[in-house]
Amino acid sequence: IKIKKTSKINSAESISKIWDMYYLCLIIGMKLDDRLDPDTQENVNSNKEIFNKNYSKDYENIKFIIISLLIKSESKKLGIDMSEKDHVIKLIENYTSPEYPYLSKDGANALNQYHYLGFEHLKNYIEKPVNEALFWKNYLNLIKELN
Repeated sequence: IKIKKTSKINSAESISKIWDMYYLCLIIGMKLDDRLDPDTQENVNSNKEIFNKNYSKDYENIKFIIISLLIKSESKKLGIDMSEKDHVIKLIENYTSPEYPYLSKDGANALNQYHYLGFEHLKNYIEKPVNEALFWKNYLNLIKELN
């Protein structure tokens, strides 16, 4: 995804960081609670550079929240009840790593899948906005619809 940096619009700071767009798409993908079809999965897995090995400065302080959302989303998809301690521990071990960025290869791939799914849905759901305020209105409406 190529994101063009923009200047401030209507005194609001515009989305100018790739991590911002990654995170917005990630949230939509996680809310969709869906799996990618095999062809799309292959496409996502072949692009190893989607998830950067470093969190941006703005997201560094919420890296564990992102990982927690991943674990929660995957447990729901896999039908794992969060009270099943042994199953949750195995899931955490599978998707995390003790080394920075604290994600295993499977964890990074899962984030990429959610991101890609969210990006595709966002691209198909929201028409190209003429301004940032319209984008946020459409994005928040989408989030409400997915609840």
